Amino acid sequence: MPSVFHYLTSPHLSRKKPKKKRRNPTKTLTLNLSPKPPTPNLEPPIDGREESEEPEEEEAGFKLKPSASSRSLAVQPLGNLFLLDPSANARNSGLGALRVLSDELLLDILGLLCGRDLAILSAVSRSSYVFAGHEPLWRNLVLEDLKGDFLFDGSWKSTYVSGIAPRSAPSRAAAIAIRNLYSDYLFQSWLCANLEMKPEWLERDNIERRRGISVEEFVESFEEPNRPVLLEGCLESWPAMEKWTREHLVKVCGDVKFAVGPVEMTLGRYFRYADSAREERPLYLFDPNFSKKVPELGSDYEVPVYFREDLFSVLGEDRPDYRWVIIGPAGSGSSFHVDPNSTSAWNAVVKGSKKWVMFPPEIVPPGVHPSPDGAEVACPVSIMEWFMNFYGACKNWKRRPVECICRAGEVVFVPNGWWHLVINLEDSVAITQNYVSRRNLLNVLDFLGRPNASELVSGTKDRVNLYEKFRNAINAAFPGTIDQLRQKAHEKMTQKKKLTFWESVSDANAGGFRFSF
Repeated sequence: MPSVFHYLTSPHLSRKKPKKKRRNPTKTLTLNLSPKPPTPNLEPPIDGREESEEPEEEEAGFKLKPSASSRSLAVQPLGNLFLLDPSANARNSGLGALRVLSDELLLDILGLLCGRDLAILSAVSRSSYVFAGHEPLWRNLVLEDLKGDFLFDGSWKSTYVSGIAPRSAPSRAAAIAIRNLYSDYLFQSWLCANLEMKPEWLERDNIERRRGISVEEFVESFEEPNRPVLLEGCLESWPAMEKWTREHLVKVCGDVKFAVGPVEMTLGRYFRYADSAREERPLYLFDPNFSKKVPELGSDYEVPVYFREDLFSVLGEDRPDYRWVIIGPAGSGSSFHVDPNSTSAWNAVVKGSKKWVMFPPEIVPPGVHPSPDGAEVACPVSIMEWFMNFYGACKNWKRRPVECICRAGEVVFVPNGWWHLVINLEDSVAITQNYVSRRNLLNVLDFLGRPNASELVSGTKDRVNLYEKFRNAINAAFPGTIDQLRQKAHEKMTQKKKLTFWESVSDANAGGFRFSF
């Protein structure tokens, strides 16, 4: 029977297209397989980063998922080479002149090749077989060449073969056994894809929880002071809570395609992928137009009473994207980010559960490096990588992150400007919306009016004129509101700066009085 190599290297698969460099997210992980993750080099302790005097708890070693197979592991971490002769690493002998390149640079170069060229390269040596078979390379090829019209076949390479030559593609060939090849860069991707969440990453739950509070209490206690909260019992009237099983969603949505990363897929194809994918960064279904595509989905839920004042609605169809259906397998999620356009948000779990980690606006999470203007953020390539290397760095801060596990039927309120990371702990379905209330209106206007708004504003084609459109629409719908809010904000700032008589004569540091003449 012809091998996969013969199908990939046949002339009819050679594509004539300009070579384009594929984006490779910034890597910040230095692999360390010791039981305790390394502490990153953090800035001096400021803005709540002061370490507490609590003793640091010992952390257990990493645990792999039951589905993890050692047979799929072709490389070992460099630490395993420590007591051996460096020449024992088959990587260098198998790469020839390319051995001088770092693993990351080598993979960047291989990312310029088409599938046929990668297949030819994989036959050169055992080292080239490993590098040319790196799954993210084939994932990029599938998403670029097949878009969302693929049936996942256990691995991205097999998916590419079956998608390019569906009639003649052979059964999956057995992997070649590789020994004595050491690479942290390659090993970490496999490890992050097959690592279980450690118990200590899940046990902390310090978010405030509320059930049945009034809108006034929500505004006074959480929205006005810009504090997160988990709300219980808000979704009991949602038809989606009962209806949105996988079978129902596939039936209702049919052949409708939803946004999944850079492509669009039907739910049937996406669920097939989600059931068998084992990778560092699983594809995430995140669609802002789900209600237009399938109106029944939009009618199966309603905005909780706490979030119904949404001033962006004055823009009608010109408002930026603001609501999404979110579907993903365990391990999928969103790495650290701040919600767009300085809006606040709510996230409601319909099925499954999610782990949340949140930092206030003034504290940048460890391992995250935003540009000065906020237009770009460099962070670990995967969520699991952040937990492995940076979660422990903030465990002894006096101002620890706000954390929780949000389960089906619960809602997390995300105040504007808060950094947050979310990872699905199981197959999950959720609804999220970003909104603007009177408590946040000035923040949003200031954000939209920044000089570099064209780089910062998202979710709309008209980034430059959104500020003027929104301000004019607010003035037309709610005359005088902006001026009133600015006046109140000014009075509030003045009140904070104004000292009482006792504050003016007392020395806060000494605890006594001070006299000045």
